[in-house]
Amino acid sequence: MRTLGFFLLWVVVYGIGIVLPPVAAGYFWSVAFFAFGIYCVVNFARCREVHCLITAPGYFLVSLIALLKTWALLSLSWSTIWIAAVVITGVAYLIQYGYALSSGSSSLQKP
Repeated sequence: MRTLGFFLLWVVVYGIGIVLPPVAAGYFWSVAFFAFGIYCVVNFARCREVHCLITAPGYFLVSLIALLKTWALLSLSWSTIWIAAVVITGVAYLIQYGYALSSGSSSLQKP
C-alpha cells in the first residue's frame, strides 16, 4: 500500500509541474526528486528494502539532471527525465524481486 501511495504522489507531482511555468516546474521537479531520494534513504534506514539502495541515488541523480535542465545546461526533454526516473524505479523493484526470490525477503539483514 505504501508503494501505491508513493506512485500516486508521483502523479500529483507531475500534474503540478505541468501546470507551472517551465522554469518553476524544473525547480519544483528537482526539489521533488531530491525529496524522493531523502525518503528512500530514510526508508532504507528503517526497513532496509533493497530497492532503496538504487532509487535513493537514482532520484538524487534525476534531481541534479532536472536542475541542470532548468539552468539550460542540459538539452534533455522532460519526458526523457521522467522516463529515466520510471526506469530507475522499475529496475530497482526488479532487483528487489530477484533478491526476494533468492533470499526469501525483500529487505537486507541488519549487520
